[in-house]
Amino acid sequence: MEKEDLDQKKKKNSEKRSSKSIKKNMRESSLQEIGEKLGLTRMRICQLEKLILKKIRDSKSLDEFK
Repeated sequence: MEKEDLDQKKKKNSEKRSSKSIKKNMRESSLQEIGEKLGLTRMRICQLEKLILKKIRDSKSLDEFK
């Protein structure tokens, strides 16, 4: 159980860091370029983008997203 909890924490932290970087670069970069900057694949960036957009759509306000 402890390893699973640690893996989940690492994944959440990684997603938070990635989403911040993606938001900062999204206006001027392609998924490929963002992935290269973050050391992630284009597909992973696409997955994170979908996750972020879902959170935004599901939130009642932007404060919930933070």
